[in-house]
Order: sequence, then structure tokens, then C-alpha cells
Amino acid sequence: MNPRVLHGSEKIGEGQLLGPEDIMYDPKLGVIYTSCGDGWIKRVTVNESAVEDWVNTGGRPLGLALGYSGEVYVADAFKEVV
Repeated sequence: MNPRVLHGSEKIGEGQLLGPEDIMYDPKLGVIYTSCGDGWIKRVTVNESAVEDWVNTGGRPLGLALGYSGEVYVADAFKEVV
């Protein structure tokens, strides 16, 4: 592994993200979404490095995907599809 691969990078959300699982970037809004072990999907504003609670699924969100119209799809381990 290249020891300089993270040189110049910035840690975002340190101490604010419990067990982050997946990330997804929305280029239109300039935000990163991450699914967390406590059920929260957090939204991080890239330019400001601001972390906010966005949606709590009440489960265990594992995967995230961005739809064509900007919708966010969530794969949750504890939720059933109806």
C-alpha cells in the first residue's frame, strides 16, 4: 500500500458516525450520504464538512444508491420489502 495515498485528505465526521457502512455521493447537491449502525443515514455537506442527521430507518441501513431523479435507495438489513 502506498503510505501517501491519504496525504492531504481530510477526516470528516470523526466521532459523529457510529459504524458507517456505505457512502454515496450526490453531485447535484454536493453531499455525501453514509449509512450508520445506529439506523441513521447521515448527510455530509462536502464544502462545509457539516454532518447532519438526515433519516433514521429504525433498522440497520447497509447499502445506499442514488436514483436517476435524485432519490436515495436504502438496503436495510432489518426491514422487509412490502
